[in-house]
Amino acid sequence: MKYVFGGLRFAVQHFPGLVKAALRVPVLRELMLAVPVSVGSRRMPAGDAVRMADDLAASTAFEQTFERTGTPFSGVDIAVPLTVAFGDRDWILTTGSRRRERLPAHTTWVRKQHWGHVPMWVDPRGVARLLIEGTDR
Repeated sequence: MKYVFGGLRFAVQHFPGLVKAALRVPVLRELMLAVPVSVGSRRMPAGDAVRMADDLAASTAFEQTFERTGTPFSGVDIAVPLTVAFGDRDWILTTGSRRRERLPAHTTWVRKQHWGHVPMWVDPRGVARLLIEGTDR
């Protein structure tokens, strides 16, 4: 995961014009973002993809974020209703990283078809429905 995002960050910092031009072409946007964001990234508006690249390039906490991911997360003390959804096309959070024992027993686990790591552009209604269902609990 660190190398995927690190490579993309390197590209947007050192070749911003090239990356932004590629992100404006749906098929190239799909190729560039299929792994770090989601299969279906061609549906993301080009302006949103370019803003995402700008944010990634300008991030002041990028390295610190990855330093913190090395420590195993424990959310067993989370008391509110919790839903965790994994897409069958998520190539960032692999099956081995989906550790159920690190979250409370009341967690609802959902597996979604055709979702990648960030499925908002692939299935916006499905994401909204999942959020609403989770808050209804």
